[in-house]
Amino acid sequence: MSAVTAATTDICKKDPVFLQPIPAHILYDLLERIAPVDPVGRAKNTFGEKPAQHLLTMEVYDIAEQNGDIADFVDNIRHYYRKTKKHYVEYPITYKKFITIVRQICNTHGINYTYDNVYNRCGRTNEYYIPCRSAAATAP
Repeated sequence: MSAVTAATTDICKKDPVFLQPIPAHILYDLLERIAPVDPVGRAKNTFGEKPAQHLLTMEVYDIAEQNGDIADFVDNIRHYYRKTKKHYVEYPITYKKFITIVRQICNTHGINYTYDNVYNRCGRTNEYYIPCRSAAATAP
């Protein structure tokens, strides 16, 4: 068994959601299209530095859904899910389902995301901060 196959098998044993891991570049390609880089840099790492991060909010999701980006993303990743876990990628894809998919991919690849609870007149929502591709590659 090759090293790549062994690593893929190990990841999928740890994470029974996927048949094989979804490549991180699929997530980053989507984030680079739809999610702005956090201009304020609210989330800091342990050294006080402000890494470049994509900001995922309900508003970003709504715009991406209207543009068809969410449907394309889900269609690209559907075949990676186990049959018993396909409910994550069945329509309709709500903001909650979308964020769950993003968190699953991040956890599989060890991408450390953060989130903030934001309160507005409509209630509470979560804003997710996902490191940019270059920041994630250099993370320890």
